[in-house]
Amino acid sequence: MKYCPHCEEYVDPPAECCPLCGGALQEAGSPTRNLEVEVARQVRRPKGDTRPLALQPAFEPLPAGELLNVMDKGQSPEAHYIVKAVLTDQPEAGLHQYRLAPAPWSGVRRRCPHCGSEAGDDEQFCRQCGRLLDESAEVTYLAFEVQDPGRFPVEHKLNRSAKQVPGLIEVVDLLEIRRDFEPFSRHWLILGPPAESRPLIDEPRPFSGERALLLGQQLAEALQELHQMGIALPDLAPEQILLVGEQAKIWRFEGASFPEQVDPAVQQRDILALGRLLSWLVQGNGSLPAVVDGLIQRMLEPADRPYPSMQALLVDLQQAYASLQEPPSLRLEGYGLSHVGQLRKLNEDSLAILEFSSIYEDICRPLGLYIVADGMGGHEGGEIASRLVIEEFTQHFLEVFLLPQTRPGSAPLSDEELVQILEKAIVLANQDVFQERRRRGIDMGTTVVAALVLGLKAYVVHVGDSRCYMLLDELQPLTADHSLVQSLVAIGQLTAQEARTHPQRNVVVRSIGDKPQVVPDSQVVSLQPGARLLLCSDGLNGMLEDDEIAAILQKYPQEHGLACKSLVDAANRAGGHDNITVVIAQLLVDDDNS
Repeated sequence: MKYCPHCEEYVDPPAECCPLCGGALQEAGSPTRNLEVEVARQVRRPKGDTRPLALQPAFEPLPAGELLNVMDKGQSPEAHYIVKAVLTDQPEAGLHQYRLAPAPWSGVRRRCPHCGSEAGDDEQFCRQCGRLLDESAEVTYLAFEVQDPGRFPVEHKLNRSAKQVPGLIEVVDLLEIRRDFEPFSRHWLILGPPAESRPLIDEPRPFSGERALLLGQQLAEALQELHQMGIALPDLAPEQILLVGEQAKIWRFEGASFPEQVDPAVQQRDILALGRLLSWLVQGNGSLPAVVDGLIQRMLEPADRPYPSMQALLVDLQQAYASLQEPPSLRLEGYGLSHVGQLRKLNEDSLAILEFSSIYEDICRPLGLYIVADGMGGHEGGEIASRLVIEEFTQHFLEVFLLPQTRPGSAPLSDEELVQILEKAIVLANQDVFQERRRRGIDMGTTVVAALVLGLKAYVVHVGDSRCYMLLDELQPLTADHSLVQSLVAIGQLTAQEARTHPQRNVVVRSIGDKPQVVPDSQVVSLQPGARLLLCSDGLNGMLEDDEIAAILQKYPQEHGLACKSLVDAANRAGGHDNITVVIAQLLVDDDNS
């Protein structure tokens, strides 16, 4: 007599497999029967029918909160993962999809969802970027569970390879889990953290030529690596690609084949598929650079000049991308105007414009610093405070940044270093105004907004309710007022329209000179040629709606003097209740030096 350890059925020799479940037989022992087996024995079978009865437990998804008991090398179970959520349940397809998290004792730390830095379990704010660590800071993985161990052949190859390829999804783990009460194994594929990823097919189109080339490079490198591993994909569709930041990753490999050698015909097929993908990404882009269009057309029409290999295509993609990265010759045009308004007797506003250009190898590299300060405190108060801010700010900027940068061998500064210089200028200006306020014994202060334009970036800092806008296709506020009504809008107690007529709309909650220390807000903004920055005191935006400001700017696309005068005149016609100061700076391609 033999015994089936899976369904506890006794079988007469010479049978080698259980007729009930098909499992391997052992010599008879003294098993303990269970209810499931007793029910199985009640099933009537035709005489002579030895086919196995499929009475094993169904392949159901594991519930949220389940621990995955993984066998370590010592053959003792260790729970490394916790099921956080069941994403799809397809038992008929033999597939379940989950969101997993590492078990608390696994040693995997949390990550900031904003900058990706590691964070401790008890930390509330990221040490790198200072942002709040909410529930999304938990590291999670995307996991697929199947019964067929051969379901993920490409992923098994990637897992065995020690090489990490940025363009291929990271395979974190491949597991086999066998639970005591289930006569089958569960095979798991666990992929790298996709919390910050997004499907390429959902990305807004059309792509710029530069962005399409960057993505093409990344995918060509990934396809080349697959070819070297002996893997060929039947096609490359948007559904197979995720974006993690700006890094493209192939994460699905359905229908992949494993030829002994990836010959030129297979590479041509992949190049054609990549060309179709890039063409789809830039479709509708009316200003596509010729170098991008020509390269895509060559990929789509290989009969004329076929690429001999994926490596040859990769070289062309890299060279085309580098050509678009060459800095254009730019110029800055700035203009400023200040007016006392209709009700005030004294103009307490101040402004400054510093522009500097250098030309090396026929490339003009402009720099511009633009500042608006709105003084508060009346005669011998507000106008002194705003002047002190302008003087201290420009002096610090010249001494710490501009003069050192003109010396031979000076290294370019990072975005973070540039922002720190501007913030330090505001801190020093605050000290000057605060000390002067105490010396005079009067209630004086000022707001300030400043923008440093360097290349294709603007570095904006501000304190108070003076504003900075950017206009390209539409007018976009870059700063948020440090005012009472803006605080009420932020927490939902006021609408933006109600804030414009609120009796305390002029109450500023953060200003220069009010306290010994001040914390400015700052940001880095990417610019495009043609973009305009507008800096202004609240004497402008307090009188005019944003759409009125935008209409005037659009009326004078490059006549900055006329635009400034028209803005001031419109604010005066609307009442001119305060001093009005405006500064416009525009970044343009310098055709004479390009």
